Amino acid sequence: MLERTRRLHGYDPVLDRMDRKQIIGHYLSLLPNTSQSSLEFKTRSELIEDLLDLQDLQQQSQSASRKDYPLRRPFASSSPNDFNRHAGKPILWCWEKDVCATANSLATAEQTYELDLPQTLEPDTLVLTAANSAPPLILGLEVVSGVVDGAAEIELLEMFSNPISVLEVEQRLGAKLPRRTQNLRPSIVDQVMGVISELVVSPAPIILAAGDCDAGVSNAADDAILAISMLQADFCEEAECQSCGRRGISNLEAHISRPGSDNLVLEIQDHVDDTKLVCVDCHVLIHQTDFVKVSAFSKPACPECGERNPRTMLWGEPAGLPSDDVVIAGCVLPSEPLPEWQCRSCETEYFVQKYEYEPYKLEIDALARLTSWQLANLIMRKHKEENNIT
Repeated sequence: MLERTRRLHGYDPVLDRMDRKQIIGHYLSLLPNTSQSSLEFKTRSELIEDLLDLQDLQQQSQSASRKDYPLRRPFASSSPNDFNRHAGKPILWCWEKDVCATANSLATAEQTYELDLPQTLEPDTLVLTAANSAPPLILGLEVVSGVVDGAAEIELLEMFSNPISVLEVEQRLGAKLPRRTQNLRPSIVDQVMGVISELVVSPAPIILAAGDCDAGVSNAADDAILAISMLQADFCEEAECQSCGRRGISNLEAHISRPGSDNLVLEIQDHVDDTKLVCVDCHVLIHQTDFVKVSAFSKPACPECGERNPRTMLWGEPAGLPSDDVVIAGCVLPSEPLPEWQCRSCETEYFVQKYEYEPYKLEIDALARLTSWQLANLIMRKHKEENNIT
């Protein structure tokens, strides 16, 4: 019997649709040396768990084998000459803990911009940015093109949309890189650039397990997937939610859009290919039930940004703590009509004007202003017109 490991899937769309006879036949095709009599004492669920455990072991074995891994890298690699021309330049190793903000800054930054740094940098100093994800990744290479009034003018040289693992660089370098921002030792500067140049031309696989996909919940592995997804996204000037289209969002989240994806061990690009960058509100809606989604989208859209999941505004000071769907507006009432909704995105307060259609209302009001003689004369004229009486 296989040693029991944690199942990666609670439900398997193939095995869980098989009956007992089909499962045993599949079991024997994968493990022909197994005695059929030994399988007769297992329940159907135990047989499925054994087969999934076998898939886990095979997957882990394949992941451990890095040689000749069929990598997919969507962007063309740079030439080694692009890195060799910076040989001998000092490097500021910039270690960033806020992975999302760092990736967002690199993905939306202009080619040249000014940056206030805590330490004085000389022109031609390279800035190598790494993110504290799992595994840690090298995200960008920049150079100080000049210093004006204490602010460094930074020029973006390379954004590593094809991921490079800090652990891989350390393994080839034979040395540990710092986990804080500091200047690298001059003795290893050229070696670091040489290893990065090798990995740009011949990438190495990065195998990791994506965490449970849920709104507002992430781990260091999810941060790595999020960072590469943002670098590969085609942002023009601002980060954009790929669900609702809102722009200028600083806290995008990675939604892995595939069934049964929790804790799946894959190469990082395979995770990125299945990832959508969404805002927190859209991520919450994606993981809610259909009834909650319909309830949210049945509310009136914000007149400013079009968001369709507003909070209800309650006036006064009701007892109890409000939920996330309610805003306590207070006791000071505005002179205008009371707002009923507050947008979650832009916090615009608005109400819906109810229009009741009353047919012939204008005609009825006009008739009510006529005298009895005018009304009788009007009826007589209408009668003659309808009966062609002259």
